[in-house]
Amino acid sequence: ALSNEAFESIGAMPGYKILENPTSTGFYIKLNSQLAPTDDVHIRKAIALAMDYDTIREVIYPGSPMNGPLASTFADAYLDTLPPQQFDMEAAAAEVAQSGYADKGLIKLNMSWVAGLGFEEEIALMFKSNLDSIGFDVTLQPEPWNRITELAASPETTPNATQVFSGASYPSPDAIFYVQYHSAAKGSWASMEWTENPEIDSLIDAARSTTNVDEQNGYYKELQQKLVDLQSDVFVLVENKRHAVNACLQGHEWVPMQSWEYDFANYWWDCAAK
Repeated sequence: ALSNEAFESIGAMPGYKILENPTSTGFYIKLNSQLAPTDDVHIRKAIALAMDYDTIREVIYPGSPMNGPLASTFADAYLDTLPPQQFDMEAAAAEVAQSGYADKGLIKLNMSWVAGLGFEEEIALMFKSNLDSIGFDVTLQPEPWNRITELAASPETTPNATQVFSGASYPSPDAIFYVQYHSAAKGSWASMEWTENPEIDSLIDAARSTTNVDEQNGYYKELQQKLVDLQSDVFVLVENKRHAVNACLQGHEWVPMQSWEYDFANYWWDCAAK
């Protein structure tokens, strides 16, 4: 992935422009709910409160706010009453104090990401710096992607925290909820939070069992609230897709599922157009 500086430099060059669009892809920090100490909801909430979302989205890796597990591109299913994610170190420390790990020495946990991705390393360093300041001892664990998928196979080997992008492979919120949060989907890189919650499973199954779209959306909204209450993940951002292109290129139209915007039959060349 190109850095912010690279995109800014290309965009400033004569004859080039940057196309940027919000997507349905979320950037999550998966929190393993079956491994100490992230098995404690107060620890998970402390981690979420210790992330500087504005710096991540505006400096490290541009994106849009993500208030829960679902991107707002799914407008009818999106729960718009969820509050924005907050960066509040004092509140994070208060959550630690409510946890079962308070007053027991340094709280050890590990953070994994895809080795070689510079922006994920920057986020990991921020993660460690902020959490270490409130009583954690974070071990940084960069891994190649194939190793991450191996570690995801069991809750015992899945790291406490793992940075992951996950987006819809078909145009339904089910593509977000089932693959990440249903117990039947456990053991994959997308489900490294190990939710395994019967109530969550039931809501996903209910949404899958009806063809009434309004009913489905009601289930999806309930799922979002419950997953936020569980703090299944840190909901870092919604990815903004960026392309650096020649200024003469016209006809690009963003489709927020998979890669359907790359329909070259719709492109044309017009250097006079704005």
